[in-house]
Amino acid sequence: MKVVFRPLFVVIFILMTLSFSVSMARRSAQHRANTQALAVVAAENERLRLQKAALERQIESAADPFSQEKIYRESHLAQRVGEQTLKLSTFDYQPSGELPTGAQARTPAQEWLALLGLHL
Repeated sequence: MKVVFRPLFVVIFILMTLSFSVSMARRSAQHRANTQALAVVAAENERLRLQKAALERQIESAADPFSQEKIYRESHLAQRVGEQTLKLSTFDYQPSGELPTGAQARTPAQEWLALLGLHL
């Protein structure tokens, strides 16, 4: 107990304790910053890995003969020998805002026949 009564020893002990506490606080702040930076890098790495996998799938599908033919046919509107290509015109439907009622109302089948120009 004689050590406790020496003021120089107590002051040195308190200074060492404070120094250790400040050092630990700084290291924990650095550790948190490093952990956040590591999480950002890991997320970026995962995003790039998924992007790479998607690009590899595109390359594999582009190397497939069926896919090559499909791409060619879509881009050039090509057809094989004996095939017939039917190009449909666009249909702009603009409702009038009024719904037919009573005797004017037609069934869906009658509507289709009228659209196709077939009056039976």
